[in-house]
Amino acid sequence: MPVRAVTFDFWMTLYRDSPAALRVRARARRKLLGDFLRRHAHEPSDAELAEAWQQAEKVFHDRWQNRQLAFPVEERIAVVLDHLGVRSTGGERAALAAAYEDCSLVAPPRLIAGVRGTIPRLAGKYTLGIICDTGITPGRVLRRFLESDGLLRHFRHCVFSDETGRTKPHVGNFQRALTELGAEAGEAVHVGDLIRTDIRGAQAAGMRALLFTGITKYTLAQLAAEADGVPAVESFHRLPAALRAMK
Repeated sequence: MPVRAVTFDFWMTLYRDSPAALRVRARARRKLLGDFLRRHAHEPSDAELAEAWQQAEKVFHDRWQNRQLAFPVEERIAVVLDHLGVRSTGGERAALAAAYEDCSLVAPPRLIAGVRGTIPRLAGKYTLGIICDTGITPGRVLRRFLESDGLLRHFRHCVFSDETGRTKPHVGNFQRALTELGAEAGEAVHVGDLIRTDIRGAQAAGMRALLFTGITKYTLAQLAAEADGVPAVESFHRLPAALRAMK
């Protein structure tokens, strides 16, 4: 069956962060949280704050890896504040979470080489979508990155985990994308960098999958053991040809 629709992961497939950007965001978030805690008469030690975030990370990884459930930033903030014994209203926590998410805007991620030129070309031939697990940068912010780079208009629909409540490899996110793109599973390909989430999720939904190895690297042994038979591409410049070969 010919390919009619192509979906993409976001992080490490379309965009990546630089170490400098991560440091800028981390400083902005530390200041934001520190100011909030001081307003509520709390000044935890670095060790206490680290322990609180560790608790939130444990919840995140359990939900993401074991239960395929999203963990919104507001819930993450609630875990941290509750661990520190900070009393605050739901409105205050929601405002803090929104500001925390917006810290990503102070240091945007970078497009991966070849994306800017390749996506418009592909949009002329295929219906495009995005299926992304969002972490601490929600879909509303990721759309702003895409819009700023002139790419959002090329994607008919974006499926973000903070908006669906589910994370990859849950088939629901892939099925939702197929419905919104008006495509059957057999005529769609998902492009992503993680075998567990992108490749396994697409396959479970009946889609074909293409592993992007331009940023996330795998050994030959890993590819043979975990992605046997799944085509891989290491450059966006080679992506059109790789998709044409998937008859």
